[in-house]
Amino acid sequence: MRPVLSPSLAGAMLDWCCAWALLLATVGCAEPISADNYLFSCTSSSQCGGGKTCVAGSCRLPGAEVASDADIQSGDDTETMELPSACTSAQACDDGNPCTVDSCVPASGCTHSLQAVGSDCGDGRSCDETGVCVQLPTDKRYVPGGQFQMGCAALDSSCDPAEEPQHPETLAAFFIDRQEVTAGAYEKCVLAGSCTAPSTTEDACSGDLATWNSWNGMTGKAKNGRQQFPVNCLTWTQAAAYCAWAGDRLPTEAEWERAARGGLTNQLYPWGSGIDCDHAVFDDGSATDNQGCDANGPIAVGSKPAGINGYGLLDMAGNVAEWVADWYAADYYSSSPAANPSGAATGSMKVLRGSDFGGVSPSMRASVRDIALPTTVSVYNGFRCVRSL
Repeated sequence: MRPVLSPSLAGAMLDWCCAWALLLATVGCAEPISADNYLFSCTSSSQCGGGKTCVAGSCRLPGAEVASDADIQSGDDTETMELPSACTSAQACDDGNPCTVDSCVPASGCTHSLQAVGSDCGDGRSCDETGVCVQLPTDKRYVPGGQFQMGCAALDSSCDPAEEPQHPETLAAFFIDRQEVTAGAYEKCVLAGSCTAPSTTEDACSGDLATWNSWNGMTGKAKNGRQQFPVNCLTWTQAAAYCAWAGDRLPTEAEWERAARGGLTNQLYPWGSGIDCDHAVFDDGSATDNQGCDANGPIAVGSKPAGINGYGLLDMAGNVAEWVADWYAADYYSSSPAANPSGAATGSMKVLRGSDFGGVSPSMRASVRDIALPTTVSVYNGFRCVRSL
């Protein structure tokens, strides 16, 4: 790249030249100086010599750009950044990035604007908010960064004080598991030696509601026929360990609610309004033994397609409650930071979200906060993981 001068500085040099030329009566000033290393102001290409043309008020050689006064006056001896040169078509401006829209403005050059977040950029990948084409994990869904309303909606008559006040939160983008982690997936972590087996003794974990077997002191495995059921009977620490083994982490409470709402505002449920057994696995009150919509327990993940939300997530209400990363504080929403909150600094209880197969319809709301000791194991509790971009 060759050094260039701004139009204002070049004009001043031309005036200086002309003044001395007139004084010495040796040079006329009808034509601008055409030294190869400098560019001068112009109103038409006829004023430019040396193969230059007049573009945006300055004489330019093909491919040369005009530096700003600030670039020159700063004293920086580095080369001036090259801006896009004049163009003739959008095709000539193609930057090779599938996440940008390439345009040509003949007077000033190429422009590149970002594609919409989530746009398909080929090979199963999507554009993120920075214009990068990222690989979408097959078992996860993309949740765009941005602001959402967290907490109990104004129209909700079932608000608990811990869900209030509703407040705006701004989060970075992330990936989240499309479904709850299954017993079959957790088994792989146990066999790899990175996870410990779920309990088979506490809180009905030895009965039919559990999704894990154990025998003769061995670590056990997922029950036959239940590999696609959500793994349960896990402590918070066991859930966090699995996510770490998978290259992920537990979601923050804010990330979980952002994902659960699926881009909707002021709706009660992840899919919008109204709830029945087509949408979620819960206690619908329709029979004597009615937990899990008469399944009397959890069922295979993703079995309620009507409950899919705007981000393509399933089982964000019911089936099993999901551990999240945060310590619980009942008044946290009154003082939480406006961006990327991570919960109370410390506490005795961890938060669970999404309720479970034994919950009634009000507990399926996207704003509901459940809590438990991190050492708790229960047939009602499971988890899913997130991955930062």
